[in-house]
Amino acid sequence: MLAAVVLLGTTACSSVGASDAASARPPAPADATPAGGDTTVLDATSGPPGSATVAGTDPSVPAATVPPFTPTTVAPAAPVTAPVPARPCPTPPRHAADLEPADLQPELDALRRAGGQVSVSVSVGGVETVAVNADQALVPASNQKLLVAAAALELLGPDATLTTRVVATGPVVAGVVQGDLILVGGGDPTLTTTGPAASLEQLAAQLQARGITGVQGRLVVDERRYDTRRSEPGWPGSVWPSAVGSLSAVVVDRNRVIDDPAVLTDPALVHGRRFRATLAAAGITAPEPITAEGEADATSASAGTSAGGAPSAAVAGEQVAVIESAHLRELVAQMLGRSDNLIAEELTKELGVRGRGRGTTVDGLAVARATAAGLCLGLDGTDADGSGLSAGTTRSAAAWRRLLEAAPRRPWGAVLRAGLPVAGRSGTLASRLLGGATAGRVQAKTGSIGVSRALSGYATTMSGQPVVFSIIVNAPTTATEPAVDAFVTALVTRG
Repeated sequence: MLAAVVLLGTTACSSVGASDAASARPPAPADATPAGGDTTVLDATSGPPGSATVAGTDPSVPAATVPPFTPTTVAPAAPVTAPVPARPCPTPPRHAADLEPADLQPELDALRRAGGQVSVSVSVGGVETVAVNADQALVPASNQKLLVAAAALELLGPDATLTTRVVATGPVVAGVVQGDLILVGGGDPTLTTTGPAASLEQLAAQLQARGITGVQGRLVVDERRYDTRRSEPGWPGSVWPSAVGSLSAVVVDRNRVIDDPAVLTDPALVHGRRFRATLAAAGITAPEPITAEGEADATSASAGTSAGGAPSAAVAGEQVAVIESAHLRELVAQMLGRSDNLIAEELTKELGVRGRGRGTTVDGLAVARATAAGLCLGLDGTDADGSGLSAGTTRSAAAWRRLLEAAPRRPWGAVLRAGLPVAGRSGTLASRLLGGATAGRVQAKTGSIGVSRALSGYATTMSGQPVVFSIIVNAPTTATEPAVDAFVTALVTRG
């Protein structure tokens, strides 16, 4: 028998969740300045929040050719408040308990041999029973998506959607918009060019149904909801953009390089051209060429100061078309199930919008950590991105275990668990843990980048005990993944 330190008596603190915070949301900004001029792309640095100005225009001079028009204000959803503990988070007492380490010792030894650094934390029935360097912060790879999922579900709620709008800044006269037509990006990472769901084609169909046949003013692509930093520090060139896509509040066809390298540097400009072609196919004539304005201050953002991202930048005009993304529960399922990096990064920026009023990765990660703190989850380590592609993101196995243990106590806990890959059945675990003891019995988030392999999730032992586990191995070898799977199999069969 070997004595080990385990945690007992952890008490979940109550907090203000998404539904509670909704009632305390500040009102949406009422002031907004309409855009004007020739075709352009607006980004987060085109003007102050609430404006959509263009160099060379004078908003004090009315356009005599435009009929009288009283615009409404089309603004994104108001920010929500991160949960805060209703009372100080408790410090759980620590007790000594006995283990039977021989049951798992061969598998633990194999894990140590399979990589340079190992962090393992396992709880059975709510008690941490295995801890190997459990508090050592290592690179967790895509396990980072668990934090993004939990924070997004807590703040926004499983039924939240991301909205893409088209706004006309003038009335429609004889089928022609007497002003600008603005495509307002809402961060939907699943928007496509064509298709029956959220697509540019569906937006064009709505405009066509309203009898719109042309645009007198500009065709504007507004990506100001998020900043215009297209990637994050620490991403290897081999994974960007192929594994992520170019980041923007306007995402179409995943912003991947297909036949237009300009998507890398200016996706909004490229999508403006795609939208114009889609409009033309629907019989709607829009102006050209499309030009971009404004540059993002990536330096200040990478240093920890938000650059760009103006979620309160309302657009004055009439909403003439709108599409919603799938519900957040479905986006989370895609993100966790197939380890979707683009969804993770877009949701991270959306957290920044909704929690701090700035659509940047830096702000989104700060909101995610604050949300975790509000749920009494002390997070160690560092956060460099939302997807876990960066080696600058670090966290211990014990921290991931605590997050997974806390999730079932929240209204969205079942949504997070349902989105996890199932051993031998779905997602990134479809071809792993195929044995009769583990297939269908393990739900976990995988993680795999050059410097790390990780697996964190839930399992049920053969004796019916619930298990929560996290395993992180840095400096992995070809033996790492088999060793991780063998350890999980031992947990299920011997627990």
